[in-house]
Amino acid sequence: LNILINHIGSCEWRCHSQFFTSERTVDGQSKSTKAAQTEYTRILEATRLEPTTILALDEPDLLALGLSKQKVTAITGLAQLEVNGQLTTSDLAVLTERITAIRGIGVWTAEMIAIFSLGADDIWPISDLALIFAGRDLYDVTGKPALRNLGEQFRPYRSIAMWYFWRWVELGQPELKTLLKASAPANPSTAIE
Repeated sequence: LNILINHIGSCEWRCHSQFFTSERTVDGQSKSTKAAQTEYTRILEATRLEPTTILALDEPDLLALGLSKQKVTAITGLAQLEVNGQLTTSDLAVLTERITAIRGIGVWTAEMIAIFSLGADDIWPISDLALIFAGRDLYDVTGKPALRNLGEQFRPYRSIAMWYFWRWVELGQPELKTLLKASAPANPSTAIE
């Protein structure tokens, strides 16, 4: 992780509303970053991410934005929770129970809300692909038990470790030796001074 920190720099993230984070999380599932951004832009332009506007649209209108039927169900379910005031809790267990009752939404979405809306520092989303890739490629660890064990070394800041793993994936998952070269001073003798 130190190599990633040295290469990427300071961890910076902003917290957003639970509805914004949940919508972005659902939108980004099972898509490339570019496709998810395109879908998000369409939804934003059509609804301004206003839950009442989303609920006012018919299913064919939402499908025309590029959403799958499963995502339409998830996003309208989240919009309904927001309108009912049920997304604005800081209790992760309550939030998880509420949103996972919506078809197509699981614990991972609740974990993303905890990190990016509630600012939780110690979330370890065991099913996140960036964690799975980082475990395999950076730590030679595979399988959920081994990944859980890996997370223990980052307590109580596992969310921050995850932020670096997400940035590493965005960089194209370079090998550590590549990052070491990129982070090394141009003139090794100046590192001693």
